[in-house]
Amino acid sequence: MHYLKTLWQFVHLDLRQSYFKRYFIIVELISLFLTILIYHYTAKAFVPKAGSGLNFFGEDFFSFLFWGDLVLRIPQSFFFSPVNNLKQAIAESTFEPMILHTRSEQLIFLSLSVMQIFRELITVIVMIAIAVIFFDLHIPPAGLLKMVLLTLAFTPVYVSIGIMMAALIFRLEKGEGILYLFSNCLAILAGMYFPVEVFPEFIQKIGLYLSPYSYFLRTAREYFSGKSLDSSLIIVFVLGLAAYVFSIFLMKQVYLGKRIRGDSLLMS
Repeated sequence: MHYLKTLWQFVHLDLRQSYFKRYFIIVELISLFLTILIYHYTAKAFVPKAGSGLNFFGEDFFSFLFWGDLVLRIPQSFFFSPVNNLKQAIAESTFEPMILHTRSEQLIFLSLSVMQIFRELITVIVMIAIAVIFFDLHIPPAGLLKMVLLTLAFTPVYVSIGIMMAALIFRLEKGEGILYLFSNCLAILAGMYFPVEVFPEFIQKIGLYLSPYSYFLRTAREYFSGKSLDSSLIIVFVLGLAAYVFSIFLMKQVYLGKRIRGDSLLMS
């Protein structure tokens, strides 16, 4: 119960920081609408010729673009949140007081990693509503349910990756900008905006084996095209939990190491 209360406090803090002015909500709605509008007209302008060999998983190009953005929003949030929120907490001198208050480094590391999840869920729901109402997007309920289950299964994986990246940057005290570039490149290599078949074969292999988004995004699109659920989600979830335990251990060692050495907690 203590864990849930603390997590909700962090989520509430994120909402207050993001929407402390009411018109910010309107601005975000307009931004989301314009994003989907761009996808709509991009699909109209760049429709590949028949027989091009590109794999759209049975969808039109607009649906391909839309789902690529939507499906990766939550994983990318987990990728960035630990670094962003840890850096902000250190800059505001609230990081160590939070640990002293809760008496749990793990709880604080986890809270900083997932505090934006509620806002991202709202964004996903709003994007789906806009696409259905204004752009006639067809959403099979079964495919949507499978996407939810897939995201839940992969959540420990992406939270773990985010915490490990944060631990590395925390140790080096720099590298946040490179992390953004790295994540965006990996998303493109995974086929976020266009089929991976447009790349040379060796780049396709790099994306397949190195991008943490590749299997997730491809599986999500296969689910939308009719593929059934299988036991791989359970395996991914269990491996993700094991990775989470390791990531928390790694972050804790970095933090305690800094305290023992008397290093500053600055992050640039």
